[in-house]
Amino acid sequence: RVLRAKDSLKELSLAGNKLGDEGAQVLCESLLEPGCQLESLWVKYCGLTAACCSHFSSVLAQNKFLLELQISENRLGDAGVQELCQGLGQPGSVMRSLWLGECDVTDVGCLSLAKTLLANDSLRELDLSNNCMGDEGIQMLLESLRQPSCHLEQLVLYDIYWSLEMDRQLQALEKEKSSLRIIS
Repeated sequence: RVLRAKDSLKELSLAGNKLGDEGAQVLCESLLEPGCQLESLWVKYCGLTAACCSHFSSVLAQNKFLLELQISENRLGDAGVQELCQGLGQPGSVMRSLWLGECDVTDVGCLSLAKTLLANDSLRELDLSNNCMGDEGIQMLLESLRQPSCHLEQLVLYDIYWSLEMDRQLQALEKEKSSLRIIS
């Protein structure tokens, strides 16, 4: 109700609350209301799974105010990330910062994210820290990051393990593309 009635509310943190997938659905319905002008939402560690990601996907595709989504430490997995990417890949998505740290993302999820980086022109910051991808997933992201149509400015990859060769490629890309910062 607060999101529907209070258009001055710009930031909301529900981090650490036991929101669950059903609570996330109700939240997302509110985020789609015309009066909602929330810009930043933190739902970190809220017991969310892939089951709620179709609702967040709708928000990412349709809400023209929400710029930041912190959804880390939820068991979204690759299926959840794929759902989120469907919304992010829609024309007109305005999301600028997406935090997916510790969400059980593997190389499969990286493929969806890599495609989305090319389709979305608003996303500037992506956090994938503490996930399960390896060289293959990082390589897919790198291929997208090299493209002129990718506007990402910051990629956070704390506590992800890759080969020495992949490390060299990450460093080289950061030197090639001065607008990009890779934090690892």
